Parts: sequence; structure tokens; C-alpha cells
Amino acid sequence: MAVSTDEQTIKSALFEIGPLAASLFASNDFRYNYTEDSGVYRDDPCSDQKVNHAVLLVGYGVDEKEGPFWLIKNSWGVEWGERGYVRLERSSRNVACLMSEQPIYPIVAAPAH
Repeated sequence: MAVSTDEQTIKSALFEIGPLAASLFASNDFRYNYTEDSGVYRDDPCSDQKVNHAVLLVGYGVDEKEGPFWLIKNSWGVEWGERGYVRLERSSRNVACLMSEQPIYPIVAAPAH
């Protein structure tokens, strides 16, 4: 099921439902240069390039020095980024771009009795 792309709705969905599938443009900088020491990532996911990578939006927070971020789990293993995660700058620009296809979550039916 799709979730609205405004920040507060996404934060509420993460809290009430859990992780959300999202998509972004993974630039070469994102792919090859983001490391555990990189901090909050600020590349522009609103590149003129097309979305090319699916990720799992698992949370959000605020870094004391670098500000608000989305916590994203990547699929490239624990050797990439911050043990497989990236903290992406949380801004109105990034909400619109990261969630360009609307984040989604599964609906699991209860087993029939």
C-alpha cells in the first residue's frame, strides 16, 4: 500500500507500520564513496537521472552536528556505508525525491482458521 509523500505521514507510517520500501537515484558518489565516516549523506537524489535503486526506509533521527536524516537500509551488505545503512539528509527536497514513487509497505493477510 502506498504512503503519502509528506514528511509527517512518512514518519507516522514508520512508527505505526514499520519499514517502507522507497527508491532513489544511486549516483557513483553514493555507490562508491559513502563510508561509515561520511556522516549524513547530502548528495542530490533529485538528479536528472532516473531512479535506479530500491532501498528500505527504516527510521529517522537528528544528528547533533549535521541535522535531521532518514535512516535507510541498503542491499549492498554490511561492508557498504554505515554497516549497510546510510543516513540521508532529511529535507523537503529529499522527501520529494526519495519518495518520488511513493513509499510502500506490504499488507499481510492473517491466516485463515
